[in-house]
Amino acid sequence: MEVFWCRIGPWQRDLPAFAAWCRDRGISLAGFWAPEDAVPHVAGLALLRLAWRRVQGTELPPLQKTKAGKPYLPLPHAFFSLSHAGDLVLCALGSRPVGVDIEAVRPVDPDLYSFLRPEEEAHLAALDEPARTAAFYGLWTRKESYVKLLGSGLDGLRSVESTVTAEGVWKDRLSGRPVRPLDLWPGEYAGAVCLALDEPVETTEVPWEALAAEPPVFPPFL
Repeated sequence: MEVFWCRIGPWQRDLPAFAAWCRDRGISLAGFWAPEDAVPHVAGLALLRLAWRRVQGTELPPLQKTKAGKPYLPLPHAFFSLSHAGDLVLCALGSRPVGVDIEAVRPVDPDLYSFLRPEEEAHLAALDEPARTAAFYGLWTRKESYVKLLGSGLDGLRSVESTVTAEGVWKDRLSGRPVRPLDLWPGEYAGAVCLALDEPVETTEVPWEALAAEPPVFPPFL
């Protein structure tokens, strides 16, 4: 399994240049409220296309959607997951189902605690800041990577088992599926990847310039 990541700040800071880049590639932004909303979505798909070409050596085929609206590749043994937060986009790509999540480390919205189990809330309450906020996003990204692997949506977070043991140690499996932290951006972002089976995870940073240099012929975007 490979996880590719890219910082997209240059597009976020220069929206006219981003819009021109999309026009040159026939990518419509009509379905978005504003160009800034489109940046992580388009960048994520561009990162998927680049990652696919690097791994498979071919062009990314058109994506399809499940009845639940989850995009997928209509090929055997081809799975991906996308996530974004702040100026980061992530793409996990491999031959088995996968879920990846990234969150910016920031003050926690109190409403998010309603998605946690009582033992998780107790674990967080016993910590002092900034460890409490860091731990919250550690457990949140683990849980969300799991539900993204399943494709069950945000409501599925409430049914995920606790991510910590009674001794306050992170679990490395959720319902039998391996979960690995992505500790590449300490204090800035928290991330996790959930796998179908135990396998190595490689991480690769993709410079923004590589996305900006993507060829102009794109497959249809969802």
